[in-house]
Amino acid sequence: MALWKAEEDESRAAALQMQAMRQVELLESDHGPYWMRRAEGLLARHVSAAPATGDLAILVRAAASFYRAGKLTDALGAYERAWQHAKESGDELQAFDLAKKSAAVLQQLDRLDEASARFRRIATGSPAHAEAPQTHLLAIFNASQALRKSAEPDVAGYAALLSEHIKQWPDSETSQTASWWLARVLM
Repeated sequence: MALWKAEEDESRAAALQMQAMRQVELLESDHGPYWMRRAEGLLARHVSAAPATGDLAILVRAAASFYRAGKLTDALGAYERAWQHAKESGDELQAFDLAKKSAAVLQQLDRLDEASARFRRIATGSPAHAEAPQTHLLAIFNASQALRKSAEPDVAGYAALLSEHIKQWPDSETSQTASWWLARVLM
C-alpha cells in the first residue's frame, strides 16, 4: 500500500492496487478473519486518502470495512464512490446494490429525508428490478420517520409517495402495505 501511495505512474499504481487487494484476500484465506479485518482497515484508510482509486472491488471492500468499524460517514463516501464507479462501468446490478447500501447508511446516520429521496431515486430509476418495490417501500418508511420528526409535516408529499408506489407496482406484495398506509393517512 505504501508503494501504491507513492507511485505516480497510473498503470503501475493500478497493478499495486490489485496486489494489495490480493494480499488482503490471502490474509483472509491463510490467517482468518481477524488479520483480514486488520488488513481491510488499512486498505480502507488508504482508499479514503487516495481519491483516484478506481478499482470497484477495492472500493466495495473499503466501504464494507468502514461500515463494520462504525465509521458511517467514511462508509457512505466509499459506497457512493463505488456506486458511481459501477454506474460508469455499466454494471447496473451492482450499482443498484451499492446505491441501496449508501441509502441505508444515510438512514443509519438519521438523514431520513436524504435516505428517502435516495431509495426513491433507486427504485424509480430501475422499476423493473426485482428489489425496486421493496426499495421504494424503504423510501416511504424513511419519509414517514422524517414526517414524525418534522415540525411542519408534509403529509401530502407522503401520500403522493404512497400513491406513486401503488401506481408503479400494483401487483407487488408491497402495494398492499402501501395501500394500507395510504388508507391510514386519508382517514
